[in-house]
Amino acid sequence: MRTNWLRSFIKTLVAAGLLAPAAASAAPYDTNLVLNPSFENVDGSGFAADWSGLVDTYAYSQNYTGAAPAGSGDRYWFGGAGVSGQVSSISASQAPIDLSANAAEINAGRVTYDLSAFFSSYRLQNDYAVVTATFRDAGNAALGQASVGSEALVASLPIVNNGTYVDARDWASDATSGLVPAGTNNVLIEIVGTKSAGGTVVDGYTDLIDFQVHLNPVPEPGTLTLAAIGGLGLAAWRFRKRRA
Repeated sequence: MRTNWLRSFIKTLVAAGLLAPAAASAAPYDTNLVLNPSFENVDGSGFAADWSGLVDTYAYSQNYTGAAPAGSGDRYWFGGAGVSGQVSSISASQAPIDLSANAAEINAGRVTYDLSAFFSSYRLQNDYAVVTATFRDAGNAALGQASVGSEALVASLPIVNNGTYVDARDWASDATSGLVPAGTNNVLIEIVGTKSAGGTVVDGYTDLIDFQVHLNPVPEPGTLTLAAIGGLGLAAWRFRKRRA
């Protein structure tokens, strides 16, 4: 009974504006919001911390690819075991990035995003990975998506001699950017690795996943005023010209 009374009292204070509910912290701008983006936090079974789904990693020291991208650390993601002789896909994701406290700026059209990652594959296979950011509302309904990585990207990667294989695939980055959709509450980051009909392992490799949001400044009042004056002046000139 005491607990119910206390809750009712707190609700009354909030409703009266005498007590503000705790505000959620806004997601920081201009910083990578992906946790463990290079898959370095790995235990002995290959589990990567902060990711769920089917998560396996290789070490660059195994020499399956070209040289590691700068800043990549020791490991990278691959899909793990697939279905032998069939095209198959494996996915991994992490807890959605909370942007609920950034809502005012997002709904004002002031927040943009950058999504990027590095990709490779095993030798001449065309296995590939795609990293997708899904923008979702408060009910987790999708408002839009952005993706990097593709089969075409992997097929275009240079072939290099890494000392173990003369036909190793090099690494390359892919990136995209845009405006965060109005109404976005959270962003789901997901990797999907797909293998071709050959082989047994989903060798779509990815590393250094980076997702950032950026706050665009409000235009200076002077700039808006000058633009408005210029527009009115042009309209007046056209009006006078038509009447001449």
